[in-house]
Amino acid sequence: MAEHNEATYEDNLFAVADGRGATVAQVMGAVTGLVSRHEALRTLLRFDDDPRGTQRVTSVRAPDVEAAVRVESFREATDLFTRARHTSFDLATQWPFQAVVSTEGPRVREIGLVADHSAVDAWGLKVMRQDLESLLRGTLPPLPAGGTDITQPLDVVRWEESESGQRHLERASRYWTRQFEELGSAVSPAGADGRRQAGPDASDRHSSCVLRSTSLLTAAEAASAALRVPVSTVLLTGFGLALCRWGGMRAVGVLTLTHNRWLGNVEACASKMFMQAPVVVEIPSPVDLPRVARRTFVRQAQAGEFAHIDRAEADAIRDRVLPGADSIRAAGALFNFTDASLHAFTEREKGPLEASIARWPFPDEEIVVEEERRHGPQLMLTVLQEKHSIALRLAWCLDAELTRPGELFMRDIVDAVWTLAGGRRPRQLPRPGGSRASADATAPPS
Repeated sequence: MAEHNEATYEDNLFAVADGRGATVAQVMGAVTGLVSRHEALRTLLRFDDDPRGTQRVTSVRAPDVEAAVRVESFREATDLFTRARHTSFDLATQWPFQAVVSTEGPRVREIGLVADHSAVDAWGLKVMRQDLESLLRGTLPPLPAGGTDITQPLDVVRWEESESGQRHLERASRYWTRQFEELGSAVSPAGADGRRQAGPDASDRHSSCVLRSTSLLTAAEAASAALRVPVSTVLLTGFGLALCRWGGMRAVGVLTLTHNRWLGNVEACASKMFMQAPVVVEIPSPVDLPRVARRTFVRQAQAGEFAHIDRAEADAIRDRVLPGADSIRAAGALFNFTDASLHAFTEREKGPLEASIARWPFPDEEIVVEEERRHGPQLMLTVLQEKHSIALRLAWCLDAELTRPGELFMRDIVDAVWTLAGGRRPRQLPRPGGSRASADATAPPS
């Protein structure tokens, strides 16, 4: 979080825990145990004195637990959970966590969990839900005396210290250096030198827009088959092309959330499980979109190969090679892709809270602007590939470098995907050394 001066990565995360048969008192005790085990759920973040942010882990007090838990009958709890999912947490004074307890008579039915993305990621949310259910059942073993301080497994440490591990770490360092050098030589001087505002308090106005589309998934899969690259590469390339078009640039770096393949499914590693690796999307001259997609795929694959690097070392390389890399016009935009199309779901009866999550609250095939909130990234595209459609959420800071309205920028991304699929006439792409998009270019596409 603090590496990019954001109070939240994107939006809140939420899940529903099974609380059937428990009493409210048991739930309160389990929530107390949950926040005791997971310090992130009771950590406050401030950006007053340090633009990178400071954090303070609070103690577990009954009034704070009670403030984080709301109890309602199942008829009112669904609406309360919906509102809680859209909470804009005041991270300087408020725990980044809420629970909505749905009751029927004296017993609990479900427990809705909401957490700010600064506290947990999707995997952490799964652990949080499992721990809460285990605490309710009394099956969760106590923490070791003195707590835990695990950053990575011993077998990973031994591999890093081996001859092959050292060679790999050296290659990773060279990769990160080369990416920022390549980016620095490709972006415009304004992009390389641009500085972002420090901390969320510099601007507390953020917005987002969403789109779920069946036709866009069809276009992305067609482009994937024609170009022989994954769907994630198609969306990443489309995002990069839209950024280049907006900034009048021939290249841009996108920080892509990358799973560290060298750690497999080791759950104990906290420091190197994911990295935001820079992937350069570059438009050659003359324009050759298949080549753009294929080169982006190679760089995306290299990012996964060399994601195993200490974050502090990666930041030091970035600051040394390209000091302005935090600028959106260099490598300050974020991209996150999740393929949920292959996930197997067990068919079972869902309670009202869980059923409310499954409902998409917006019309399909329409770009819908969400309400403003206080925290968020300066620019981030989140993509969820589902079995029959694809969902996009574009989040941005209203006072950041992005001058093109977000919904129009979303349309640029969609148009770029269709262009890669060959399903629509290509728009005018920026030439090397070009200028920011003109007023005519900001009109909605015909």
